[in-house]
Amino acid sequence: MKAVASAPNAPELSLEQIRRNLDTNFSIQYVDETAIPASGIKLETQGGAHKLHIVYDKVIPFLYNVSLMIHFDHTEDLSRAGAGY
Repeated sequence: MKAVASAPNAPELSLEQIRRNLDTNFSIQYVDETAIPASGIKLETQGGAHKLHIVYDKVIPFLYNVSLMIHFDHTEDLSRAGAGY
């Protein structure tokens, strides 16, 4: 998310362009993009500032009838594009 948010043109990107950039970064970083539903990636605008919000849950079988659930919820400010990490 930080790589997408730090792009110089991040505030002008459409949601579809952001999704494509995320897919590329997910592939490079071994993130299972099938675990993130399209509805889990949102572009929010508050007071003229754009924010990228990703939220999803992933259930991983552990043993027998026990599973682990991982909850991811993070927002990245796109208005500070090019600011770096």
